[in-house]
Amino acid sequence: MRFLQLLKVIEETEMLEMLTPVEEQMIRIIAIANDRRQRLSVKDLMSMDTIASPATIHKNLKMMREKGWIFLKDTEDARRKQLCLTPQAMSHFDRIGKAIKRSVR
Repeated sequence: MRFLQLLKVIEETEMLEMLTPVEEQMIRIIAIANDRRQRLSVKDLMSMDTIASPATIHKNLKMMREKGWIFLKDTEDARRKQLCLTPQAMSHFDRIGKAIKRSVR
């Protein structure tokens, strides 16, 4: 039953527009890299052909930016852009983390 309560909390805390399955895979990779303070560029993500084709990844990155999940940060090389979570996305993951902690008590 706690699992159902957790799902309810997650649904209620959804502030950003929902992601497609491909976008969910991508946001997990971006979130993990951000959490580990590792740089993840658009090119790095597009080279991960297990997710989708480079064109599909590029299209989904654009959609994720429009939905407010990610933003692109400049690097020393003007041609490379680092993928970062928006403050709203970070807040979303924080709320989910707190909900998980409450549900396992």
